[in-house]
Amino acid sequence: MKKILIVPIIVIISLIAFFFPKNAGFTCGFCAGPPSISRTEYGCIGFKVDIPPGLGCMDCGTSITCFGIVTQEKKCYTNLNGLVEVPNCKNPETWEEILAICNKGGVNCYGQAAMAAYKQNDLNKAIEFCNLIESKEFCLKSISNMALSENKVSEAETICLNLDKLKDLCIEGVAGKLAESNVDRGLNKCLEIQNTKEKDNCYHNIAVITRAINITKALEICNLIKEDTSVPPCKELIQNYCTIYPGSVSC
Repeated sequence: MKKILIVPIIVIISLIAFFFPKNAGFTCGFCAGPPSISRTEYGCIGFKVDIPPGLGCMDCGTSITCFGIVTQEKKCYTNLNGLVEVPNCKNPETWEEILAICNKGGVNCYGQAAMAAYKQNDLNKAIEFCNLIESKEFCLKSISNMALSENKVSEAETICLNLDKLKDLCIEGVAGKLAESNVDRGLNKCLEIQNTKEKDNCYHNIAVITRAINITKALEICNLIKEDTSVPPCKELIQNYCTIYPGSVSC
């Protein structure tokens, strides 16, 4: 009788061991990037189930569980214009790699390709990709911001020339960067801005930059503003800056 019971017990234990849930990959919550791998999964002899994060954990990602045996097979995917497989599970870094896995085109594909091209020091290619999408001005402005963050002012100026609706805002950013090393060059750049409000914002920003080295000069720049709608007004901000922002490094 005991021998008869041993066989089904062994079978039951074996089935429990086989189908016991095992980790077979994950999806990230808020992925760094993009582009970046957003889903990594291993092979499973049995069946796989995606288990979403618990309540109150929006950025935890999803656990992929295998009810069976996890194999060494590994596949990775990215959300570039839809969930597509990434060869060799390597994040795409160059514009060539991005377009190789994202041949449908679209905002995500060409927008990310533009960012990658700029990082590859190919400004013309970056502009070319931005021009392929409907939101090209936003794409170009993002490239301009990248150039300014790397102190490549002349490249940012080149990008501004390719803009229409966001041109004044682009020039305003260039003017601010120029003013960090030469206030007068920054002010002269503000003169290229057509929109009165954007031009006033340009003067306001440069006044704040100038305040740290010359309060008198900063107040003179405030006088260039035609309609001061800032809160607090430019002059009041300059005179009371360290009271308003006591933790500022320039105070």
